[in-house]
Amino acid sequence: MISVCIPIYQYDVYELIKEIYNQCIASSINFEIICIDDNSDSFYKTKNKRIEEFDYTSYIELNENIGRSKIRNLFLKKSNFSSLLFLDCDCSIPNKNFIIKYSENINKDIVYGGRKHHKKKPLDEKIVLRWEYGKNREDLSYNERINSPYLSFRSNNFLVKKKTLELYRFDESISTYGHEDTLFAFQLEKEKINIHHIDNHVIHEGLETNIDFLNKTKSAVKNLFILYLSGKIESEKIKLLKTYRFLKKIKLTFFMRAFSSFIIKICTKKLLHKNPKIFWLDIYKLFYLIKIKHDV
Repeated sequence: MISVCIPIYQYDVYELIKEIYNQCIASSINFEIICIDDNSDSFYKTKNKRIEEFDYTSYIELNENIGRSKIRNLFLKKSNFSSLLFLDCDCSIPNKNFIIKYSENINKDIVYGGRKHHKKKPLDEKIVLRWEYGKNREDLSYNERINSPYLSFRSNNFLVKKKTLELYRFDESISTYGHEDTLFAFQLEKEKINIHHIDNHVIHEGLETNIDFLNKTKSAVKNLFILYLSGKIESEKIKLLKTYRFLKKIKLTFFMRAFSSFIIKICTKKLLHKNPKIFWLDIYKLFYLIKIKHDV
């Protein structure tokens, strides 16, 4: 009935697989768990080989890193059931009825369950920025998500019919981090495929360091701009692109580009503070977009 699909990169998934396996057994559904490692370090490969001790579970290692879009499409070849449940490898399951909730919605084309972060601020200052961003921008309630069902979709925790994903695959031209799920959701919206939302969140555990998060942010901004230039994403739907187009229209981007490196440096300092404000991340992304305009 359900193929649980977990792309792995640089993370120990044993406890996650154990929880998913136990819930699947308890729910008495037909299931399989498929884990594909996207060429992690040998340390994680060794740890994750342990999941093969669970029945109905397969573990596959890739010899090269193929990226977030391509690895998700690869599960179409590896899975045997008609519904695919995708989970990011760095999450935990807080709800003992997690699998049951998804099985109750198995007839829908695509279902998103949501994401949350721990309420308590991390003690480690090196990962505070990612937590702040998650709490302020990603931890949307069910009611908030249903008001923007496509814009609030993320690929970290969703159920999709295999035939739907076969028709509307993740765009494999996006090989680096960022916005492959944005494009996927907008493609579904264009084709009038409803994204159904339920209250069935996972907890994001794998918080990147502040530096790593800023690097991922730059990658995501660059991907977004490339998708915009190629006509795959409309600027009206994304606040960052909408702001950029407005500034370009009133001929401010050329002036702002002259100061972009200086502003980015100030924002970086603010964001690496022990109490970062997400406002500075918005400024950081805007000036980085203006800075790279002529490099894309």
